[in-house]
Amino acid sequence: MNTIRLYLAAALVLLCVAVATAHAGGDQFASKSAAADVPAAPEDGGPRNWQVTEVSGALNLREQPT
Repeated sequence: MNTIRLYLAAALVLLCVAVATAHAGGDQFASKSAAADVPAAPEDGGPRNWQVTEVSGALNLREQPT
């Protein structure tokens, strides 16, 4: 019975950490509007190369927005 309580407490702590992390990182794109002002394509006056920062996991690239 104590083992089940330990697992439930650990799961609750991990859930709280995950929710807090998602909530804190949810506004990261809304606050960085500087990139929205720059044209994406070099033909439109944008940069030829982009540097991606603050990505801890995999970066999902698409040819076109979906």
